[in-house]
Amino acid sequence: MGNNPETMYLIDSMSLIFQVFHAIPNMTSPTGTPTNAIYGFTRDLMFLRDKKPDYIVCGWDRPEPTFRNVAFPEYKAHRDEAPADLIMQLPMIQQVLDALNIPLISIAGFEADKGIKWAEDVTKYVDYVLAQYDAAPTADAKLNVVATEYWVALHGNGIESYNLYRRTGKPSGQQPALDPSPGSFARSLYYPLSYVTRNKNAKQKANAAVQVFWDNNPANFIK
Repeated sequence: MGNNPETMYLIDSMSLIFQVFHAIPNMTSPTGTPTNAIYGFTRDLMFLRDKKPDYIVCGWDRPEPTFRNVAFPEYKAHRDEAPADLIMQLPMIQQVLDALNIPLISIAGFEADKGIKWAEDVTKYVDYVLAQYDAAPTADAKLNVVATEYWVALHGNGIESYNLYRRTGKPSGQQPALDPSPGSFARSLYYPLSYVTRNKNAKQKANAAVQVFWDNNPANFIK
């Protein structure tokens, strides 16, 4: 701490595991279990640990498709399946990390090397967003930049992102509905059935296009 910078080692676990598996000849335990990847990964991990960094974190690929698979379905289509002798060693490598108290992180939709965001990447992105905001010619365009980043931060989920969109129509350029005739945009939500049936003064909304009291935008404000 203080004036001494801290050191963190971020390890792309799957990359290292594949490297040592193919670099080290077959090894087995007395019971015949393959161990060359376990040995090689642990050896390299201990080498890094002996350097006494302040932190060690291992990134780990998840089984779900990544954003690359979504953008390009043929990504890795011609690669062979991982060897069975390697796959069976993965749980034991995770046990090694657990025993050494080294955190293992994974992010759905990302491979380990792409899940790590370096400080330089963050700075570049912040600079890019600020440049977009400064270059926006109108207050409406500036609001769109802010709204876009807000949606990114929320991953598009949550009532706040919905409220922002129905109040401002931002971010603009949202993906069109997959249904060719989706009907009116939901400007409000239906009352719960229990509320309507138990309250004689309650009246269910005619449809989801009915606007809430604070929504003063035109009827076709959002398509």
